[in-house]
Amino acid sequence: GWSFLSGLITIAVMMLTNWIVMKYYYKYQKISMKKKDARMKLTEETLSGVKYIKMCGWEKPFYDRVDIKREEELRILRIKYLIECVNI
Repeated sequence: GWSFLSGLITIAVMMLTNWIVMKYYYKYQKISMKKKDARMKLTEETLSGVKYIKMCGWEKPFYDRVDIKREEELRILRIKYLIECVNI
């Protein structure tokens, strides 16, 4: 009867909502991984040349570059986790 129909409509709406939310979640997951890879690459470069960086006194510029990459990564992670909260 009516209860079956309302239950079926509710399930259909929830499945559609879940599909839309997960589409955005996976989009931001890919962006997040790209940002993380960029930060890790910069961190590896910094660590491999740490002796030279220390010798020239470039710690602050390299720290700032890594920090900027980390902030970009965190911005994407915040969006991704907000989307995940909506999905629950």
